Amino acid sequence: MLIRPDEDHQPISIPPYRMTPAELRELKEQLKDLLEKGFLRPSMSPWGAPVLFVRKKDGSLRMCIDYRQLNKVTIKNKYPLLRIDDFFDQLQGAKCFSKIDLRLGYRQVRVKDKDIPKTAFRTRYGHFEFLVMSFGLTNAPAAFMDFMNKVFKPFLDVFVIVFIHDILVYLRSEDDHAHHLRQILLILHDRKLYAKFSKCEFWLKSMAFLGHIVSDEGIRVDNQKIEAVKNWPRSTTPTEIRIFLGLVGYYRRFVEGFSSIASPLTKLTYKETKFQWSDACERSFQGVIVQNAAESSLVVEVKEKQYTDPILIKLKKNVQQGMTKAFEITQEGVFRCQNRLCIPNVDELRNMIMTEFVAQCPNCQQVKVEHLKREGYMQCIKLPIWKWDMINMDFVTGLPCSFWKFDSIWVIVDKLTKSAHFLPVKTTYTAEEYPRLYIKKIVRLHGVPISIICDRGAQFIANFWESFQKSLGTQVNLSTTFHPQTDGQAECTIQTLEDTLQACVLDFKGSWDEHLLLIEFAYNNSYHSSIKIAPYEALYGRKCRSLIDWFETGETALLGPDLVHQAMEKVKVIQQLLETAQSRHKSYADVRRRGLEFSIWDWVFLKVSPMKGVMRFGKKGDPSHITPTEDVQVTRDLTYEKVHISILDRQIRRLRNKEVASVKELWRNQQVEEITWEAEDAMKLKYPHHFRTDEENENVELRR
Repeated sequence: MLIRPDEDHQPISIPPYRMTPAELRELKEQLKDLLEKGFLRPSMSPWGAPVLFVRKKDGSLRMCIDYRQLNKVTIKNKYPLLRIDDFFDQLQGAKCFSKIDLRLGYRQVRVKDKDIPKTAFRTRYGHFEFLVMSFGLTNAPAAFMDFMNKVFKPFLDVFVIVFIHDILVYLRSEDDHAHHLRQILLILHDRKLYAKFSKCEFWLKSMAFLGHIVSDEGIRVDNQKIEAVKNWPRSTTPTEIRIFLGLVGYYRRFVEGFSSIASPLTKLTYKETKFQWSDACERSFQGVIVQNAAESSLVVEVKEKQYTDPILIKLKKNVQQGMTKAFEITQEGVFRCQNRLCIPNVDELRNMIMTEFVAQCPNCQQVKVEHLKREGYMQCIKLPIWKWDMINMDFVTGLPCSFWKFDSIWVIVDKLTKSAHFLPVKTTYTAEEYPRLYIKKIVRLHGVPISIICDRGAQFIANFWESFQKSLGTQVNLSTTFHPQTDGQAECTIQTLEDTLQACVLDFKGSWDEHLLLIEFAYNNSYHSSIKIAPYEALYGRKCRSLIDWFETGETALLGPDLVHQAMEKVKVIQQLLETAQSRHKSYADVRRRGLEFSIWDWVFLKVSPMKGVMRFGKKGDPSHITPTEDVQVTRDLTYEKVHISILDRQIRRLRNKEVASVKELWRNQQVEEITWEAEDAMKLKYPHHFRTDEENENVELRR
């Protein structure tokens, strides 16, 4: 490469820029790397440019030399850089593509010895100069393009396109593609030009090249390159509009009627025009952004029909002569004939419109069965730190009444160790009896858990149970409706329990509750695939003493001095195993799912159960989804939060020394019978607007 400043120009030297400590450390590392590769050498040149850093997309720092003053006095290389459109014209009919990206392209070209001092730059750690071509030099693109064109001159526009350091090999036949690709690789080998294999692609039907997607179907926009356009905020000044139009103008070839669409925005850039954002400007702005380049082929086909369809030609002639006034093209691009919407006779366009209509049909969404992949990826629950910090619970109901009048089983499972308790209960238990049994069987043995995951059973949404857990400091997490997977740990344990219970009743006869204790013992001492050991061993740090393995374990193994240390180590191992299992299950589940996102003000349908007991529903002909519902607060993990609606009643309970005020609250996203009584003081802090008078609310709105 040759650098030719103006004749008799004095060397330019600029002091180094200030840098942060982090940038100085990065500078030292990059200088060391460049010196080791032989790209740099220490310099005594009278020339000197400063150094600055630019942050990359991945967060790392890129070292840049500020050659602006050198570039001002450099005689420009006028070698032509072709338009990207000219390159793409060569790809017509190509069906097979390979792309080669040169590693550090500029730095594979040496600088003329006499021009090396002009590349010098000054840093905190010394004065250096480049032996190879550096980024930032004004003639670097033209010089490198000239070099690459000379290297591949026999094959340019035959089966090779070269733009700076990107090499595209294209062909209409896959048979010849291998031969041509071999020729290109041999040239690179002979010229000692090295490619970056991680950025190379071979034998593809479609690939990204120069900000576009090239394929045998044509050229289209690369969606990753237009994210900035999609997320562009509304412009507020003529200068911002000019910037926006300049940016989107690069892809105007993919926007049918770009000039007409952007006309309201273009008028705002005129000096004599007062800047005022109108509805037409908003439609123009959205019309430029919301373009589907993938459907551009439909537009081309429609345009062709305008000049070939005999009926349309006759109609157009009548319109031009003023004979027909029933034909209208609105500013929004809607075609109407005799006040009726007119759809061109293009099968692809009509199918696209019909598909979009059916997808948005309210009746179809209410009645028809969903055949697509389930919406929403699997959300993993955060693992607990210690044993019995997080538990799952559920009930097995519908069992025959036992000798002791038990007809249900309360299943409680530890999320970490998978150990479980199976408690026989009666459906006639009062709200006070469940907390008493919970204290006796769970809290007494394992302490108070941090959180509980359960379904929306009547026992778990009762006011007494919620107040009881709140007093213990335990957070109750209820699963969402129609989604038992949230409490999947308890559901899986129940499946194992039911299978074992049926086998015991068939083999040993008698009442089912007689076998429940031994079933619990067998479950807790059985190998669990997720934690790779038995739940009992995970809970206590040693194997259970039983007739089966007592002679194998022995007294020493059961009561060793390192028992506590081993238990701690096993908890860490179990956490790692559970994280691995969660990740594995998520990867399996997400294959059968698709992403789901909500936006603010989206309307959603309320799903109802066609089961007995649901008001007005239960017949076979009733829809599974009813009236669309708004104001649902959806979190990132695709769950919703209940929303406070109104206060139904208020009461005051008088104690010995004080009065306690309570309010009866109505919540959305819950059933009518789930209306709760809450402390008035706490509700005033959380929902103050429900306790103001109408006059106070009006004053608040005025202040806003």
